[in-house]
Amino acid sequence: MAFFNSFCSPQEFFWTLVLFLQGLPIFIWIAVAFAFLPVVTAIPDEGHFLDIPFKEFSKFVRTNFSSKITLSQTLLILFTATDNPDLLSLHARQQNTEYSGESSTSFSAWIKCLARGLQEKLGNGYTKLFKSHQRKNLSNKETIDGIGT
Repeated sequence: MAFFNSFCSPQEFFWTLVLFLQGLPIFIWIAVAFAFLPVVTAIPDEGHFLDIPFKEFSKFVRTNFSSKITLSQTLLILFTATDNPDLLSLHARQQNTEYSGESSTSFSAWIKCLARGLQEKLGNGYTKLFKSHQRKNLSNKETIDGIGT
C-alpha cells in the first residue's frame, strides 16, 4: 500500500492501467486471452520395473538370442521394450481382435517400426540377435520380422 500512497491512489493506478491496456495492439490481447485458458499436460505414469529373477532373464536371453550378444545390446532391447508400453499395447491389440471385421496380424506396423529402429540403433550388431543358423542370407523383411519376434 505504501507504493500507492507515495505516487497515486489505487483508483488512479487502476484507471492508468486500463488506459494503457486500451492502447495495446489486438495480438497482445489475444496472447493475454490464451494465457488464461486452462492447460492440460499428460505425464506418463512411471510404471514399476518387473520383478523378474535374473536366472529367468538369463534363460530368456540364451534361448532367444545368439551367444555373441553383448550386455549393452541386451539392455538396449530390454529398455526399449519396457519404455514403450503404449506401443506394445497397440501391437497386442492388433494381434487380438475384439470386433467383427477386424483382422489380426502377427507383425503389426508398430512392432515393425520398433524393430527397424532397433536395427538402426544396433548398426551391424543386429546380426548378434540371431542364432548362427538364423543369420544366413536374411532379406531386410526377414530381418525386421526376426527382430520383431
